[in-house]
Order: sequence, then structure tokens, then C-alpha cells
Amino acid sequence: MGNLLSRAVGIASLQPAFEAPLTDEEVFSALARVFRWREQLLAIGGEQHAAFQYQQLLAAELGSSLQTDWAWQMNEPRMTCSPADGCSDQGPGALHLERSYLSGSSREGTEVHIHEVREISDLSLEEALYTKNREEKSYTEQSSDIDIMFELAPVSVYSEEDPPPAHAPPGVVVVQESAGRPGYVLLRHHHSRSCRRPNRNFLSGYTVRKRMELFGNALQDAAKRLGIRVTNFEVGGGPASCIAVDDENNSRIDLVPCVPCRCWPSEQYRRRRRPSGYPDAALVASLCAAPAFLVVAGSQRLDKDAWRLSFSRHETILLRSLSHEQRICLTLLKHCNVMLGHRFSSYHLKTALMWVCEQRPRELWTWDRMHESMTAVVDYLLEKVSRSDLQCYFWPEISLMAGYGMDVQRDDVLNLKHGMALAARYMLACLLDSSAGDLFQKLLGHHMNGEKFYRHYYRDTLRQGLNGFSMLSSSSRPGIDANLWSDNFLRVFQWENLPNRCKKSSWFAEHGLGTDSSEEGQQPEDGW
Repeated sequence: MGNLLSRAVGIASLQPAFEAPLTDEEVFSALARVFRWREQLLAIGGEQHAAFQYQQLLAAELGSSLQTDWAWQMNEPRMTCSPADGCSDQGPGALHLERSYLSGSSREGTEVHIHEVREISDLSLEEALYTKNREEKSYTEQSSDIDIMFELAPVSVYSEEDPPPAHAPPGVVVVQESAGRPGYVLLRHHHSRSCRRPNRNFLSGYTVRKRMELFGNALQDAAKRLGIRVTNFEVGGGPASCIAVDDENNSRIDLVPCVPCRCWPSEQYRRRRRPSGYPDAALVASLCAAPAFLVVAGSQRLDKDAWRLSFSRHETILLRSLSHEQRICLTLLKHCNVMLGHRFSSYHLKTALMWVCEQRPRELWTWDRMHESMTAVVDYLLEKVSRSDLQCYFWPEISLMAGYGMDVQRDDVLNLKHGMALAARYMLACLLDSSAGDLFQKLLGHHMNGEKFYRHYYRDTLRQGLNGFSMLSSSSRPGIDANLWSDNFLRVFQWENLPNRCKKSSWFAEHGLGTDSSEEGQQPEDGW
């Protein structure tokens, strides 16, 4: 009782940060500010993302295991030479883990923190969404996967235009050649000129994938020794092996073996015109100096030995350099995409955002123009998808519209464009009715709960005839889901978890914008 009274008194003393948001612009700005508050609260509390902990634990374990128990020996008969071939290259030998990198949304700060409703029994998705009883729904946690790249060494990658020197470095020396489309390569072993079979040997993506399958049991055992409760291990169709973890987030850890590659057209990227002035010359130079990664291609349409170029390192560096408004714009778009059925990959949204940041003046990226910024990104994506012309941001010759799991349809993007305002209102309403709802109601200036807030807007929406888009605009009676947001997201806003200085009456009113807390920017070391 004492804790409840203390919570009630403390929340009552807070200054509202908003007048009740009613317009679309106000709703998007309010949601954006909630995400910004969370970033600042985590920084002040000194809480480290679980992804960093998993990366550090697994990197140490993989580093020892790859050199001992797991025997990353690549010297299969078809891949190696022998003295009888007249070649001084005796094959690649053993590879080891050089270092690991955390990448993807957990490192970029653009994770998704809502649950996705699944169809069950004979309920439609719309009916399931609006069912009040949580026991009648089926949920999956939509917090984004944790991506860990682990670099295999010693591997030196050269190109036919820039061949290995006469005295090549020790270890595995390969020359990349095209696998039939931009961004996909084969890694042919470099051999002595006297070798009798110089064109038969490749460092094979297929072999790396097969090794990962063999290491499944060892990897699970290693994770258990580290106190990580693994529920599943699988090698999927892409470059990653996935560990499912039994933790509060139901985390999925993608382990991606890779090799560094400096052979990408960085000079073209350097010379590109950038109307907005972003990224600036110093950041462009840093990005051009950074090697890309080669990861297993994982496509049945290509040679099974093929590798795919990955710019995950560059994307992480670039997204961490964005303004808070730009990065949270992407976060909101990803949440709306999930709410509207997750019809296409969030990678398309990230790519569109990077292009738009390069073209749109930076002064337009403000909190009160968040809806406008999101619309600019979606309109860019819609234009490119309509022309089947969405290009990789770092190497435009690579098309993201050419299949291989990257398909997106024009109607899917239209669904996001027309439905994201309604999705944002629904998400905000669910925050008002969540376990931290009393805090959000106070901060957002609402004297109504989420149910009343959303019903008011929903009624006006139906009058306007906007009932044809998405699961959120069903003609059925809407019900607010107090469990939409993940426990991990809401936990940060629980009164008892707030840092003491954040319980002062003016703290929320003065924060949640572009300002930094003193603790921000001190990211854990993760290899970048």
C-alpha cells in the first residue's frame, strides 16, 4: 500500500510534457518523445542492453572453441592443393575468430518493442486484435533480433583489378570474382603460378554453412555454460545461425560468420552528390575507409559457394550518427509496419531513410514534424518500389527489388502510408492503458484512458470513410490491448525503476527532445 501511495503521489507531482495530443502530428510527436525518454532513462540508469552482454559472452566462448573443439578446418580435398600440384599454397588451414561485432537494430537503437498478434482457432486477425481477453490471443515477441557478426581470420580478400602482391600475407588469400550479379562473389584461392589446378578451389560459403550446422550442439552447450537458456538452434536460409533464448525478451541471437572485404566501390560513394550535406566529408571518409563484410549468400539461385556483400558495419556507423529525430523516425516506421501486418522487411525502410537523409534538409527533421518526416520516407520508398528501383545505399548497382527474399509490393507500402496515423494512435492508446499508463496519462496531458482516447478518434475515422486499411480499421468494435507493448519496454517507465533525479516534477517536461543526457554517447565496446 505504501509503494502504491508513493507512486500515486509522485506521478501526481509531475508536470505534463504535452497538452493532450489530438492531431496526427501531435500523436507522432508524443510517441517519438516516449522513445526519446526511454533512451535517456536507460543512459541515466547505466543499463546495458542484453545484446552487449550476449556478444561479450559468446565472443569469448567462440574464440576458444573455434580454435579447439569446433575445428574450423577448411582443408577439404576439393579445396586444397598438394605438393604434387606444384603449388606452394597448401590450402587455407584452420580459421579462427578474430573479433565480433554487434550489428542490426539493437546496436543502431531502432528496435521494435511491441507484440504481434497471431491468428488462432477460427478468429480473424482483426477479431483477434480486438479481443479483450488476453488468453484468447496468441502473441509473439517482436523485439528485434540480436545480430552478432563474428569475423573469421586469417583471410585476405583481393580483386582481379587489385591482385595479391608477390609476397602475399600469411593465412588464406583469396581473389573475389563475380557470382553473376552485383554484390555477390566467389572467393577463389590465390595459387602459385606453377599450380596445375588454379581455378578449381574456392573458399566456400556452403562449407561455412555446413560447419555451422555441425556446431549446433556445441554452441548450445557453450551457451548453457554461460548461463544462457537456449531453447532452439537452427541454420536458416540466410547467412545466420539462430539461437532462441529463454529470457524476458524471448531473444533471438543471429550469429553471422563473415570475412572483411575492402573491395567495394567506395570511391563512387565518396564522390556522390549529397544535397543535404549529410553525411559530412569526415563521416564519408570514415565510411569509405571501413571494409565491408562478406557473408554466406544463402540463396539457392546462386552458386552454393557464393558470398554476399554486407554493409552492416557501415549502416551501424551511419545510423548511430543520425540525429535523434531521424533515428526515432525509423523506429516509429518499423513499429507502424509491424502493427499493419509486417508486410515487408524493415530493411527497406532503413534503406529509404538513409537515402532521404542524404537529400532532405536536416532542419526539417524536427519533433513537431515527425509525421511529415515519416511520410517523406514512405513516399520515397513508394516511388522506388513503383519503379522497381530501390537501390542499396552504399552501392547503387545492387538492387533490393530483385527477389532473394527482398520482395516488396506497392500495395504494401500504400498500406503503411495510409494506415500509419491510425496505427500510431492505437499504439499511443495502448500505452495509456498499459502497466505504466498512469505515468503516460499524466505526461501526455490526457484525462482519459486509452480506450476512450482511441474510441473518440476511431469514431471520427469511420465518419471519414477510412476503414479499408489494415487490421486496425476493422468495422468491428475496437478494444485497446494493454499488453501490446513488451514488458521490457514498459519496465523502464515503472515508477519504482525510475532514477531518482527523473522523479523530479520537471524532469520529463524538460527532457525527451534532442538534448543529450550526460551519460549518453558512452556506448560499450563492441568492436566497431
